[in-house]
Amino acid sequence: MIAGLAPGHGAIAAQAFTNPAGRDEGAARLAEGTSPQEIVRELASSDFDWLGLPFYRLRQYGVVSLDEPTALAGAPASYTGPWTLDWHGQRHGRDVSVQGNTLYGPEVVDGAFDAYAASAARCPLADRLLLALEAGAAQGGDRRCSRQQAALSAFVIVAKPGDEAAPWMRLVVDHLAKGGANPVALLRREFDDWQTQHRAEAEGCTAR
Repeated sequence: MIAGLAPGHGAIAAQAFTNPAGRDEGAARLAEGTSPQEIVRELASSDFDWLGLPFYRLRQYGVVSLDEPTALAGAPASYTGPWTLDWHGQRHGRDVSVQGNTLYGPEVVDGAFDAYAASAARCPLADRLLLALEAGAAQGGDRRCSRQQAALSAFVIVAKPGDEAAPWMRLVVDHLAKGGANPVALLRREFDDWQTQHRAEAEGCTAR
């Protein structure tokens, strides 16, 4: 799993040639109140990630903090190592970081970012995350798959403050074979089922 959560503090995505130690260290540092910029500096360095070679150049990180959302120190930060596969890159705004590698092109990241931003006024976080995944998939997603399949896995995980044992929502579609179903479409079904089962706590999007 590429996601690391620090409930009430923030989240980190550690992807490309994923380093679980980086994911876990980043989540722990978020819980301590460390800024995303400092976390990225620590993880994307030879001091942290050297195994005879600069392995940090194969990593990709996105870090968002909830502790200082209006301060420069609390702004999202991201890193894409130069050895990650094209297309690779990132985009981030005030409360979001979107990054990817082995993508069809920058339009995948742009589509996800724009969908997340456009739904800010009418949708809660979980819905916005899924809308972003759907928009990225609609632009082709992962170039190792067909444009119709778009990815080999997809997930939405949302934690609330105090969710130490398990996150409030954790929906994962994983380990699909190439040429199979679109995991984002399967995730949408799981998401809709989850919201039906949790009507009392799932707000859902409102009409424009």
